[in-house]
Amino acid sequence: MEETRPIRRRNAAFATFAGSTATTLVASAQALLLMPLYLSHIGPRLYGAWLASGDLLVFMLAFDMGIPNLIIQRVGAALAQNDRRAIGAYFGTGAVALLTFAVLLGAGLFSISPFIAGWMRIQGPQAITLRGAFLLDSGAICLMLVNYVFQGLARGLQETTAVNASAFAGTLIGFCVTLAMLLHGHGVWSIAVGLAVRSGVALTGSIGFLLFGIDREIRRSIRIDREVAKEYWRISPPMFISGLGYTLMNDSQVLLAATVLGPESAAVFALTRKAADMAGSILDAIGQASYGGFAHLFATGDLPKSRSIYREIIAVYLGIGITSMAAYLAVNPSLVGVWAAPKMFGGALLTALLAAATLTTGWAYLNLNLYRSTNHHKAASAALLIECLCRVPLMYALLRWLGLPGLAIGAISTSVISGIWSTTRILRLLPGIPDAENRAVRIWGSRAAVLSLGLFLCCSGVRPSWLFVLIAGSSVAVIGGLTFLGIDPLLGRLRSLLGGKLAGVRS
Repeated sequence: MEETRPIRRRNAAFATFAGSTATTLVASAQALLLMPLYLSHIGPRLYGAWLASGDLLVFMLAFDMGIPNLIIQRVGAALAQNDRRAIGAYFGTGAVALLTFAVLLGAGLFSISPFIAGWMRIQGPQAITLRGAFLLDSGAICLMLVNYVFQGLARGLQETTAVNASAFAGTLIGFCVTLAMLLHGHGVWSIAVGLAVRSGVALTGSIGFLLFGIDREIRRSIRIDREVAKEYWRISPPMFISGLGYTLMNDSQVLLAATVLGPESAAVFALTRKAADMAGSILDAIGQASYGGFAHLFATGDLPKSRSIYREIIAVYLGIGITSMAAYLAVNPSLVGVWAAPKMFGGALLTALLAAATLTTGWAYLNLNLYRSTNHHKAASAALLIECLCRVPLMYALLRWLGLPGLAIGAISTSVISGIWSTTRILRLLPGIPDAENRAVRIWGSRAAVLSLGLFLCCSGVRPSWLFVLIAGSSVAVIGGLTFLGIDPLLGRLRSLLGGKLAGVRS
């Protein structure tokens, strides 16, 4: 049994990453295919207002009170101790709490819906449309919130296939619904209904996982536990506040741009950042995939193994992150030009800063999450809250001073400090021997070279051609991927895994 646990953790992490990546790719395809239709059928002003109000809705997802992360960590630790009754108690108590918060959130969103159009500077019939779509997607956000508790259970148990499959199906079906409605002239409503369908399908699949996909003993032990409720009551408030802070500082940039510079500037910022957001979602999946397994491994007390896996997780993040950001840099001017319009591109400087911000913010949050998975919830939450209190005013001030680049500079400044702090805290828990200096120099030199290649292509001008986007993007991605796989010893497991998959395909 003990020998199979590392394999189970690795397979669960790979399944979660693969499922999240597949879902992200469908969402990315939706954005690529539908963005020109959004601009032509909805218009840049109303669409910019919708994007900004969408930031507000994404912000509401922070009202999970930190319970899903607690469930992942506690269920992973209980699984390491083979304590099924504890698993049932943590899930059952968390599910009731999160359902209650979702109902309260829905009521709060309904109460502010009359003011949304005024905040976005939208008037007349468009204001009525924006409010109705906002209300529908408020319900969809509440369904997403409830679904988080099932995702937490699946990741804690390291059985994520069914939940990932339902999320993928929901994204695909929602995409089809949005496309059909958009082509029939339903405008913003097509986006709202598609998101509602996506949330409903994903939640239905998660409920099916609970009923048919988990151990019967765990299902029978699901209950509300008073001691667990007290534990949630003690730990959730700081996690809730930090979650609000994290969402506010990462998902408020379009909203800030709309309120300070207007919805047109918000649309330019959102379109320039869109490809980086897609890559960022894949990078976030690395943290989602590793959280439960790392919590389980750390709970076993195997500190040398935990340090080895931690270093491997960071190496995978940097390898994928730098490769994807180099490809983003290489093609973004041409991508926005051919995909939307050259006037919607925010410039090479903004693109470079957004690439750096995506890398640093993702790296910092990955480290904070891994630190949290070692049962240091309060410290990680406090760090997130402090960073939010610094970042949001800084982004606002820099936005007014420097324009759109100020948003990215503010994000980079605080995330670097946060990432260094959380990395230091993790390494104190997992003492060991650092990398040899010559090896580190060689690896970081190759990372800098790949990013420089992407930056050179970014600054070389706009080529509004899908052929150039595909060739340049894939070439940079292949060069970066092969370089890192070949020289980074921490990616040895990934090389073996990919080699095994390729051998299986050839046979």
